[in-house]
Amino acid sequence: MKTKICSKCKKEKLLSEFYKRKASKDNLSYRCKKCHKEYVRKWKQDNPGKVREHNKKWRKDNLEYFKKYRKEYYEENAEKVKERTRKWEEENAEKARENRRKWREENTEKMREFRRKWEKNNPEKRREYQKKWYQNNKQKKREYQKKWRENNPEKTREIDRKCNAQRRQQLDYKELFENPFKGDVHWHHITNKYVVALPGWVHILFYCGADIEEHRALLEPIVYEIYYMDKGAIK
Repeated sequence: MKTKICSKCKKEKLLSEFYKRKASKDNLSYRCKKCHKEYVRKWKQDNPGKVREHNKKWRKDNLEYFKKYRKEYYEENAEKVKERTRKWEEENAEKARENRRKWREENTEKMREFRRKWEKNNPEKRREYQKKWYQNNKQKKREYQKKWRENNPEKTREIDRKCNAQRRQQLDYKELFENPFKGDVHWHHITNKYVVALPGWVHILFYCGADIEEHRALLEPIVYEIYYMDKGAIK
């Protein structure tokens, strides 16, 4: 069998252990595959900037192929990719946050569309997330809501108008507890018969239009907390 001596390791090896190279007289590389791989690895390690620039240019010149390859690779290695991403984000927490923030700023429409679809397909998870987030961020939510109302007076008046119209449609009700609040107060129907007083901004925050059941479900833990009610006490 024909052989060739590697110019790097000086070992005699089979021709199958050399890459093809048209520029050579024998159409084979002068380094064996093992030595060539080591050379490439070391070159990439010593020239990270050139590697990034080369990869960036290649992706730009082969965009459609790259998108297709990335999609297929992710579908076949979803768990592996998620684990690698999770590990990288743990080791580069600050950089990961900055990347996410920058992406959100540059893709606001995609974020809105993704959120709309997710909320539509995951109503139970959405309600649970909102309840949990509110319980853990009460002060932050109050400040955000106050600022939002100040910056959006027209929308605030429209929301108030809808809430008042909805309340006027439900005139037959009984106050379960005496109103403990001052200022802007909304009467919230915990059932079709009983109402309790809530701060106006809280009631508006969880307003769900015509979906009364969802509205009640979102406000249920808040009502229980304010009035120290046992869950299931009122039916």
